[in-house]
Amino acid sequence: MKKAIVVFILLLICPVAIFAQITLDIKHKKVNELVKLETANKSIPFKIETQYLIGRNVAQPIVYRRKEKDRKLPDLLVYYFPLKTDSSIYEVLYEWDETNFTHQASKHSVDSLQSFIKKYQELLALVKKQFGEGTTTGSLNDLAQTDSGKFDRKDNFSRDSVEVEMYVTLSNKYLKQGNVTITPTQRIRLYVKNSNTNEGSPKLDKQKVIEADKKVKLFLTALAAGNFDEARKYIAKQIASQVTNEQLTALQKEVKDDKWELSTTGVQLTLGNTIWGNLRYRRTDDKAQPPTEILSITIDENYEIMGMRPLKLK
Repeated sequence: MKKAIVVFILLLICPVAIFAQITLDIKHKKVNELVKLETANKSIPFKIETQYLIGRNVAQPIVYRRKEKDRKLPDLLVYYFPLKTDSSIYEVLYEWDETNFTHQASKHSVDSLQSFIKKYQELLALVKKQFGEGTTTGSLNDLAQTDSGKFDRKDNFSRDSVEVEMYVTLSNKYLKQGNVTITPTQRIRLYVKNSNTNEGSPKLDKQKVIEADKKVKLFLTALAAGNFDEARKYIAKQIASQVTNEQLTALQKEVKDDKWELSTTGVQLTLGNTIWGNLRYRRTDDKAQPPTEILSITIDENYEIMGMRPLKLK
């Protein structure tokens, strides 16, 4: 009988131990409260180089590294985004991704991939318990999809002005063809956002926009000349190797030359609620209002080129 009682107590304690580290109730929370939680968890402050563009009233995140008990999983990084005005929490990101600590992810065994799935299922059960059913895309059932890089699952929840977005991506795909290299990816992210806070309108840094504009113009010059290796130097490092010569040739035909000038700047929302910049260019000899041709360029948090799309006004 005593043994049964002990087992029952352990079953009650384990879920608490697993999820004490996940904070879903962020309304009215101050960043100092959550920093105390990190101290209790014996977390280590972690320095990141990325600059986030979320809103004028949102400070850069305070990041902690927590030791992951399951050795088949990377350590957890926790990002706290406080408001500048009162230090209340705007958003929290929980991230399991080995590329935070190594140059790139390696192929994982089936056991390791199953550890990611188990972790995601645990997180999913926790969120559902507090938020009820959400919306789902993807599946957790076909592990064979990791070889082709098509294993992913995403879930969204919302209640009382708190939004939760979580996803898992598992890929063992490695491909190198010419200048294109695709490397394995194993990642879990869970975002908790207080949508009732006033984050302020996002704003791009003027000096960094000037620097980004210089990179764009160097890119366009290299692209127009057909010097694709040189052009890749001005594309964000995480995607540069994946851009093919065929893609650059198609873009070259659309862009035609490097006679473009910066017209407007703005921001756009990404999947993970991160704000990226948008630079719009017009042809230097196009005086129409609005211009008949536009070159829309997306820049990431580091003000590096992430995407480019020619647009024509009909």
